[in-house]
Amino acid sequence: GQMFGNALSCKAMPQGVRMEATQPTLLAVMEGQIVQEWLYHDSAMVLGILQNVTDLLWQLVARVVEMGTLNVRSRLHMRLLALAQRQGVEGNQVLLSPSPTQASLAAYLGTTREEVAREMSRLTRLGLLQRQGRSIFLSNLDGLLALVEAPAPPTRLFLGDDALGLVEGKMAAMEAEIAQWRALSRSTSFAA
Repeated sequence: GQMFGNALSCKAMPQGVRMEATQPTLLAVMEGQIVQEWLYHDSAMVLGILQNVTDLLWQLVARVVEMGTLNVRSRLHMRLLALAQRQGVEGNQVLLSPSPTQASLAAYLGTTREEVAREMSRLTRLGLLQRQGRSIFLSNLDGLLALVEAPAPPTRLFLGDDALGLVEGKMAAMEAEIAQWRALSRSTSFAA
């Protein structure tokens, strides 16, 4: 079970706080005095609450470290991988349905919706992500994980033999053109 509110000081929730259950939920509301008496007499409940608070604290520490050490791209990749694990991975792929909105991802990551949209577009171009209506299909979780773990992730990543072949062909054509015009290019240099 989870808890919210401030059971120990019996203060009311701040105004404007809204709770929404994301799964079937049994909710108990108790007066502060009753909660205090219950906690006074039930050490198992106190230990359970302390464990819950400790777990939440470590989650918060992990988020602070993540926010302070990872750039927006890596934080988005990590969040998508976490959502994939929660949804259930089959064969290195997962369909996130319903998918989080770009605005909710941005709020979670501490960035703007535009930055999330830009990175999701990049992941789409890389062939790692596909939009399917209101769902997100992550087609290559190993590729996404490789981006997270890379010390210097590539600006452009070419996935598949066809994409790699096209790029290598273009680079070979550019190298041939440079070689053909090298003498003229160098003849226009200025002395330092």
